[in-house]
Amino acid sequence: MNEEVFGISRDEMIEDGIYLCMHDLEHNDVLPVQCTKDLDVEILVHSDGEIDRWGNNLLVLVNQPSASIKDAYMTMLHADYDDFIGENDNE
Repeated sequence: MNEEVFGISRDEMIEDGIYLCMHDLEHNDVLPVQCTKDLDVEILVHSDGEIDRWGNNLLVLVNQPSASIKDAYMTMLHADYDDFIGENDNE
């Protein structure tokens, strides 16, 4: 389980080639998803507790044309989501 909070901006995550660890529900596999400009992550469900064995607490819908990901249901950590969307940026 990755509980690391990156603490860098979305642009830095993209520039540094950071991958977010997500669990792909359709294929029942952990999938590293690279941070790219076309990565779109929409929260569908937020849980106060873990919703899978990897400790993830978000159910998300992921689209990323550059990686041929379309309407994929996945789980991920809320901390990773916050970092990627820049919710904690102090800009």
